[in-house]
Amino acid sequence: MGRAASLFLLALILRLLFWQATEDRELAWSLAFVGDAPVWQAQAGALAANASARDENLARELALPLRPPAMTWLVAALWDGQPSGAWKIRVVFALLGALIAPLLYLLARAPLGERAALLAGLLAAGATNLILLS
Repeated sequence: MGRAASLFLLALILRLLFWQATEDRELAWSLAFVGDAPVWQAQAGALAANASARDENLARELALPLRPPAMTWLVAALWDGQPSGAWKIRVVFALLGALIAPLLYLLARAPLGERAALLAGLLAAGATNLILLS
């Protein structure tokens, strides 16, 4: 197995272990770093229920360029708002977050060298802030 694949597996395992070790494992996001997650959840639920056609304020909020719309669409596609399905979002975010470490390694390998790129990938795999976002 290559180093990039190993970094991906390490990063994914750390994210999945963190998710399962916390009390908020049933939620669609980590309470340690909420950010815009509740907003995306509410917007995704409104899109799924076609509420934006009925709610003028929600329609305005969805039209404003404050948050990336792709996240709302992704959450709406993956989750129906039921607590039993929140794990789908957490798994997808863990997979996306785990991709950062091998991508950083691959991008840094040519300009920085193998050792520095591997160190950067390892640091990214275990970076607390990146784990919280997953």
